[in-house]
Amino acid sequence: MRELFLALFFNQCFRSISLQLIDFISG
Repeated sequence: MRELFLALFFNQCFRSISLQLIDFISG
């Protein structure tokens, strides 16, 4: 169960970082 939580947590972090990177590159 904890693996699922970690996977979701890292997925959210990765998505947030990706969006910030895209915004930084395109901005």
